[in-house]
Amino acid sequence: SNWLVTARKQNTVAVMMTQYASQLERTRTGKTIIEAVPTQILLPNIRAQPADYSMLNLTEKELDVLLNTGSNSRLALIRDDQGSIVVDADLSALGPNLTILGGMEKGEALVGADYRDRPDFWRLS
Repeated sequence: SNWLVTARKQNTVAVMMTQYASQLERTRTGKTIIEAVPTQILLPNIRAQPADYSMLNLTEKELDVLLNTGSNSRLALIRDDQGSIVVDADLSALGPNLTILGGMEKGEALVGADYRDRPDFWRLS
């Protein structure tokens, strides 16, 4: 767990995921992870219980979002030292542009191989 504290001091990005927030309580490094990771992205889980999130010290509003928003909603709760915000991560409005962002051959087929040289490549006609 010391590596995480050291990494934070060096402005390192570390991405850690767990399917269940309650797993943090059952690990010996859970407390260190919560204290050393300033930004948390939490997804709704209607099957979870308030106790599953106890170690995260969520506000009542944050808990409400996680416990009462459908799992298929594409909403996410982002928390840091300044507070929290709910974001809509539904990217379907991007339409074919989503394929472009994914890169690879399908994206290149939509915009052409020279897309890197054209700043307006994303404007599909």
